[in-house]
Amino acid sequence: METRDALSNSTIDTLIVDEVLDEPVLLITSHQSSYNYYHFLIDYLPRISAWEKSCRPSVPFFFSSRRTEFHYQCMDLLLNYIHPIYKEGSGILLRDCGVTSTVSKVDAVDFLRERSDHIPSESTAKRVYISRRYASFRRIINEIQLEPILKNFGFKIIYNEDLNLKTQISIFKSAEFVCGAHGAGLANIAFCHRGVSVLEIIMEERFPLGGLFWELACAAELDYHVLRAERVPIIESHLVDGDMYVDPKQFEAALDYMITQKI
Repeated sequence: METRDALSNSTIDTLIVDEVLDEPVLLITSHQSSYNYYHFLIDYLPRISAWEKSCRPSVPFFFSSRRTEFHYQCMDLLLNYIHPIYKEGSGILLRDCGVTSTVSKVDAVDFLRERSDHIPSESTAKRVYISRRYASFRRIINEIQLEPILKNFGFKIIYNEDLNLKTQISIFKSAEFVCGAHGAGLANIAFCHRGVSVLEIIMEERFPLGGLFWELACAAELDYHVLRAERVPIIESHLVDGDMYVDPKQFEAALDYMITQKI
């Protein structure tokens, strides 16, 4: 954690400055990865907690990335007392800027659970499957074959893009079992109660990188499981971002194992 004094006049002269902000601000993110729901929710937003724990005063934060609806909803629901400043462009000078370090996954989960405590768990769905049908990659191409299996095990299929954040949080706070392909939507397991079981479906080529949600599940004290799927190439796609084929028998066995071990 550090703060920076105003830049010297000689330094300012070397910059192209389109706008100057004089009021104290806390810089949360300016990085491209903050466009992603997972990274904004888990890696960036919880940095507010690091600032608060340092006993610094509450100040508006400067948010310089491209915004989407989930950015606004996250800040409205989870940072309701802070008034963010939205700016875009590279020529913005912050004269009084605080910068926080990254926070651990445990601290991130604690922060999100605390800030979402006012949202009731009203969903009746106890078993949730997160579909990526409408994503541009990492879709499960034979998902229609998995739907009868999900139905037999009592899973509700949800599409996060069709739900506002408050509804998503309510669903995951109510869930007892969560299943879904590797993707940003699984970030919502941070709102699950301790002990909830999670099955992540991940393509074989990406398995060595699959520790992302395992780490988050450990921080949230969840029961984590993983199922490998076969990669299906997409033309002009990166290697790790193809689609997936899931063997129905393996999928059924993985769900059965996850559920029966809890009984």
